[in-house]
Amino acid sequence: YALANVVTSYEKKLGEHYIKVMAGYEQEERVFKSLYGRKENLISEAVPSISTALGASTLQDSKYDWATQGIFGRINYNFKEKYLLEFSARYNGSSRFDPDTRWGFFPSASAGYQISNENFWNAIQPVVNRLKIRGSYGSLGNQNVANYLYIPTVNVNPETPWIINNARPPYASTPAIISDNLTWETITMANFGIDASFLANRLSLTFDVFSRKTTDMFGP
Repeated sequence: YALANVVTSYEKKLGEHYIKVMAGYEQEERVFKSLYGRKENLISEAVPSISTALGASTLQDSKYDWATQGIFGRINYNFKEKYLLEFSARYNGSSRFDPDTRWGFFPSASAGYQISNENFWNAIQPVVNRLKIRGSYGSLGNQNVANYLYIPTVNVNPETPWIINNARPPYASTPAIISDNLTWETITMANFGIDASFLANRLSLTFDVFSRKTTDMFGP
């Protein structure tokens, strides 16, 4: 398994304006190979090996690989701790999907307004110490499906489970149905919330309303 992740950021304060920018690149790759051998009826348990056994033998192997790649970024803006903005986005690709549907773009944005930092709030500051209104909207991608689902594959087996003409011949199974449009499952969420504190911060309140929707959902 190999993972590469490179991130850089820059921040700047201009008077009462604060800006921070972050960008990054990441990729990962997983390659798996295995070989398994078995033989029964050892001549001597003191010499456990394939060549010192006389019984039935089994030899199997397995191999798979997958990889992802993506770029991402985020921009934050803050003015006097009153107005808060954030924009972010990801552009990701996955080997689990066909090359034509391999890439997905997932943007997000959020905003907050700290009303209690306004001058007109001073009159009720001792009672309502803090009040913040916030909202966000964004999407994320999910690529957690089995490998090679977009490729029609034929499974080959050495013996049928039944006897034909006094033998159990090898056979192949029919390829499974595949989706021509298999791509990233996208989860989109919208959120509206309020944060408040009262009476010298002895009482706090958090309220959230959100909507979550999944599109291009993976099926069986």
